[in-house]
Parts: sequence; C-alpha cells; structure tokens
Amino acid sequence: MKRISLLLAFISILFISNSKAQAIAVSGNLGWAQPNGKAFDYDDGWSGGLNYCVDVLYYIPKFEGKLGAGIVYNTSLIGGGGSSEGLFDVDLYTLNLYGLKGSYRFFNSKVTPYAALSTGLTRLVTPEVSQDGEVIIESEKSFSFGLLPEVGIELAGLKLSVSYLVPMKYKTFAGEKQSVGITQFTIGYRYKFGL
Repeated sequence: MKRISLLLAFISILFISNSKAQAIAVSGNLGWAQPNGKAFDYDDGWSGGLNYCVDVLYYIPKFEGKLGAGIVYNTSLIGGGGSSEGLFDVDLYTLNLYGLKGSYRFFNSKVTPYAALSTGLTRLVTPEVSQDGEVIIESEKSFSFGLLPEVGIELAGLKLSVSYLVPMKYKTFAGEKQSVGITQFTIGYRYKFGL
C-alpha cells in the first residue's frame, strides 16, 4: 500500500508540474461509508465506516474549465456485526480504489453541480483474527476492478457529494468470494489554481 501511495504522490507532482497551473484542481473529501453487498448481509446487525478521498484533476481548457481528468485515491475503513447463519459475527475491512477520474462541472461558476466517474484497481483487506496470541484466520488481500460514479455540488470550493462504489467480488473472512460495495456521503474542499 505504501508503494502505491508513493507512486500516486509522485505521479501527482509530475502531473501538476507539467500542466498549466491555471487548469489544475486538488481536492480532499471525508465522510461516511455505508457498506453493502453479500459480505455485509447480516440477519440482524449494523455496518458503517469512514471514507476519505483525494484527487488531482487537470481541467481541459478547450471545455472552458468544465471537464477535468486526473488521478484518484479513495479509501474506506468499514465494519459490520450481527448474526449470520446463527452465529454472531464482527468484520472489519479496508477498501481502496487507485485509479483515474473524470469530472464534469455543469456551470463555470462558484456554485455548480457536478458529476464524476472514477475507475481503476480496488483492493479489499481483511485483518487477521487471533485468539490467545495465536492466529486463527489470516489476513486476506483481494483485488478487483472498481467503478465509482459520483454526483455532488461545489459551493465556492466546498464540496458535498454522494458516490457509489459498485459491488465487486472479493475474498473475505468466509474464505469465499463475496460482493462488497460502498455508498459514500462526503464533504470536502477543492482548491483550484486559476479556475
């Protein structure tokens, strides 16, 4: 994970330094992650978590600063607990998306709705489970393709958005592939260089 994060940071620096400064925007979001999919299908339980996302976008001058493309890193720490098949179960996951993002601002003004689509590599990590210092279940790392549509509104840099990480199949605690997806409700800020 550190290597991928460092690679994304390096690409971001190159991206910013090789582009026109007036066409760049950097944003960060923080919010609530509501997991869904078969891995969180409890008979009687709860689930939820935290999400943060950062992106660097280059706004194409030909489209008057409305269409942007760039890179994105999105991660969620999600958990859930409840009864499943007669047993009480508590699960904790991290789900990351490393990829490309396209965004379209409907108006070229301080207040505008926008729509975005991110796609790339997703990684689900389950922690190891131990009892009395002995590992019972090993940590699992599973990869898949990710698709994350997003809609929101920008208010002079402040962003309010809802996004949906489409459920994909990952290897989980169950030892089998189960679907995991996330609905995200976030607030953030987009810093623009000359837009």
